[in-house]
Amino acid sequence: IPPLYDFLEQSMIAAVFSYQAVEAFTNGVIGRHLNAPMKVPRGRKLKELTPEQLARQLSTKEKLMWVLPKMREVESPVGSAKWKRFERLESARDSTVHLKVKDQYGKDRDSLFFKMLSITTTEFPSAAVSIIHHYFKPDQEPRWLLKFLTSRDHS
Repeated sequence: IPPLYDFLEQSMIAAVFSYQAVEAFTNGVIGRHLNAPMKVPRGRKLKELTPEQLARQLSTKEKLMWVLPKMREVESPVGSAKWKRFERLESARDSTVHLKVKDQYGKDRDSLFFKMLSITTTEFPSAAVSIIHHYFKPDQEPRWLLKFLTSRDHS
């Protein structure tokens, strides 16, 4: 039992910190590179928000779907394989941070513990890097990202 608990603990840590990396990336791009308000969908209409409002009011998912594609001049990743991996990361992170009864005592495939036991823990940081990498054009990736991608490919 102790090794199982250790594994689950490490998986939860990987999910939370991998998601936090994506969140920090989105807020960093907005905070450093956006100098004017931007219109984003809010309910059934577009609402103009300042960079500070974007960072505080939008979810990480909304920033990845609407804000960063415009800012970085790239296609939205929604619907892609990397987007599905991000959604699995987000689901694991949400289940970890906002532990519901189904996650604590779940007996089905939606429970947190099933999720953790059915994927490799390295999937979480890999999903985070994959979605972050999407927002860089080829030959414009920062050194830290290239270093990670290179070391990951050789491990």
